[in-house]
Amino acid sequence: MKVRYVLFVAAAAMLVLAPAAILGAKEKEAPKMVNISGELAGAEGNSIAVIVRKGEKGDKETKTIAVEPGTKVFIETDQMESVPGEGGKMREKAKIVEGKLADLTTLIGRRVMVGCIADGSKAVKILVQRAAPPKGNKEGGREGDAPRAPKPPRAGGEGDRKPG
Repeated sequence: MKVRYVLFVAAAAMLVLAPAAILGAKEKEAPKMVNISGELAGAEGNSIAVIVRKGEKGDKETKTIAVEPGTKVFIETDQMESVPGEGGKMREKAKIVEGKLADLTTLIGRRVMVGCIADGSKAVKILVQRAAPPKGNKEGGREGDAPRAPKPPRAGGEGDRKPG
């Protein structure tokens, strides 16, 4: 009976300690990433400044984020490309090209999304978004469409209903 009890306790200890040993032996995890989006305010040497809006009132805060030579820079162009979308339908999206850190100085004032380490200290990738595409014409149609004629007034009008 004592042998069974000792074996049971040993097996239970193995079940409890084995997962802890496996978790402790796990390789160092990659740091958590966060995205910061805002307006590119400046790019100097090894850092960029991004103006971020905070809260409902839109209070502005400037964050300085370190960049390294290995930081990836992607820039959206004005060109569109067709890509397969949901349900196999083709959809249009802005073409993205890879840029260099030196390109950021010419893109000040554009919207950026910066993927950085959770504490926001070091950028891993930067996506510079294109300027907003032009809106349609005043009539509400797309650019290049013929202007629409105004709708004719409805027949009848106020007081044309009969009680009953």
